[in-house]
Amino acid sequence: MLDLRPLSHGPRPPLIWLFKLRLTDDRLKNFIMDRPVYAFEYPGRRGLLKQKSVADIASRYLDQLLAVQTDGPYWLAGYSFGGTIAFEMARQCRARGKTVELLFMLDCLSPGTPYSEPRRVKRTAITMARLALGLPVDRNMRWPYMWSIYGRALAAYWPTPFEGKVVYVKSKERPAEHVEKWQKLCLGGFEAHELPGNHETVVNEDWLKILKGAIKNVMRENP
Repeated sequence: MLDLRPLSHGPRPPLIWLFKLRLTDDRLKNFIMDRPVYAFEYPGRRGLLKQKSVADIASRYLDQLLAVQTDGPYWLAGYSFGGTIAFEMARQCRARGKTVELLFMLDCLSPGTPYSEPRRVKRTAITMARLALGLPVDRNMRWPYMWSIYGRALAAYWPTPFEGKVVYVKSKERPAEHVEKWQKLCLGGFEAHELPGNHETVVNEDWLKILKGAIKNVMRENP
């Protein structure tokens, strides 16, 4: 079953967004420039997550993307952990000889960020047991399970650089060290922006303006 869901439609190749989330879906549904937007579901939403590393999760989504869009150029974008997966998908795209014209990352933690939340251990274990038995799991129980996997995956993620250009947007409360670490991994150019607020409040209209600007630049450079 494909994890890719259309948020809007249009005649041109799509912008791929990671991941489908209420905070961003409503804004992306009414996006721009006859460019459809497709969003991947969060990994782990449908059951136990088999892929436990950033590279493996990205590879799964990239295989699905290439199955429905065999030729590039590809436009990838994501928020939070989704932006990290988009980065790794872009790396793997280039390794497969594919063209990535746009990579947009919204307030993503840098690779190797430590993860430690022991208070979630018991709840995560209960969730995993229920999922393994095929039992329903309340949304409030599922999120700690998913975030424990994402956190561990990010802590163990040490990628090689990406040769293309990246547009990175961070919230003001996100420490600057995350920008510095991402910049070192982006050899084709790195455009950084800062918006007021924190990781939740940064998802407002301002990031869409930056994304639209990035798209206009790509279209101007690749008519």
